[in-house]
Amino acid sequence: MNKTIQITKAAVVSIPFSKGHPILFKDAAIRGFKVKVGKTRKTFILEKRIHGEKRSARIFVLGLFPTISVRDARRMAQEYSTCCERGIDPLEAKLEKNGMEYREVTLLEMLVKYFEVSDSKNERREMSRFKFHMNHWFDKDMRTITVEELVELHRKIAKNQPASADRLLKMFSAVWNRTAFLIRFNNERLLPANPVPEVKKTIGPNWKAKPKNTPVIPKHQIGEWLYKVRQLCGSAPLGQKRNYEILLLSIFCGFRNTECRMLQWGNVDLKVGTIRIGREDTKTNHEYFTPLSSYAWDLLKELHKERGVNPYVFPSPLIPNRPVVNKDVVSLKIVEVIGFHFSPHATRRTFLSIGNHLCIPLITLKRLVNHRYEGGVTGGYISPAFDPTANRKEFQKIGDFIMKMYDEYVQNLGEVGLRQKGSEIQESGDDASI
Repeated sequence: MNKTIQITKAAVVSIPFSKGHPILFKDAAIRGFKVKVGKTRKTFILEKRIHGEKRSARIFVLGLFPTISVRDARRMAQEYSTCCERGIDPLEAKLEKNGMEYREVTLLEMLVKYFEVSDSKNERREMSRFKFHMNHWFDKDMRTITVEELVELHRKIAKNQPASADRLLKMFSAVWNRTAFLIRFNNERLLPANPVPEVKKTIGPNWKAKPKNTPVIPKHQIGEWLYKVRQLCGSAPLGQKRNYEILLLSIFCGFRNTECRMLQWGNVDLKVGTIRIGREDTKTNHEYFTPLSSYAWDLLKELHKERGVNPYVFPSPLIPNRPVVNKDVVSLKIVEVIGFHFSPHATRRTFLSIGNHLCIPLITLKRLVNHRYEGGVTGGYISPAFDPTANRKEFQKIGDFIMKMYDEYVQNLGEVGLRQKGSEIQESGDDASI
């Protein structure tokens, strides 16, 4: 909610920082001049529509308090407001005043700059998503993109892919926030404020309203899943076979699919029975160690016998020195034989669900799968490299439970086979008596 005050130095100093969402305070004199108070800073902004433009009001960031004084902020707000009333873009006028030419800032330029400074490990996937949904905007000047256009794009994608629409908008916002301060001309910032917060307000309660699809392997089907995946693995082509093996290792170790796929033999110690996942391959940028349960240990020993010159545990059969690529057909075949929705990340959720079922403490479970747990200053002093085998008991406990479910399923298959055989004998005996 906006509050109207007389924006003065004393008033701005007296405003406490927000404990939640940012609060806007409108100036009583200059229309659109506001101070935005967040958790750690106070920012002067001007919200004004440029006369003649068929778009929503623009938000111009004037500066942070006290880096810029209230007097200078009011003066800039008045100048910008005058330009807007005359139908002139204040940023263009400022560049012309300093003897500079107006320069367009395209979405493609922002993406290139974003991936230069971002530590994203999914650059190729994120870039392909932008290309698929926003290819027609790559050469468009970002200052001409309106809130209405973004809302329309979101609604268009959300008709068939609601999760993708939310993810794209979130990524677009991240790109804007990370690059807006970097794209400058003669030290002048070229981009206005991020339009996505206004888009979220327009979308309303539909924003991120739909729950995530979080498939897990049900307890009573764990044995069946393992049995049928091993069957599929035995008869699959080499590329698919590697993907099945990734799933088999993941359910016993709780790995993320990418962590498992990128695993190299240099990080596997078969003598001690541990796997090191380096920070460069993790989502949290934290190194961690996984002590192997007996089944996972045996699986890796078998894979090591087939090892060639490729450094990856799950090597590509086509590309030298690269891991195998993800095969969607693997998940589809598992869905076909199991009969419920499945995705590779379901193995990680199942691993954690089994741990919870076995009453393993939540903090221990978080450490087993490298979920973020800072633990304050003390947590920063605790190194997983001190004893990589420390949690082997918990991994073995989960592994034993999975194999127990597997053995029960195989035993039931045998009993069903015997019952069917017995009924056939009985029927043939009845026929003979007739």
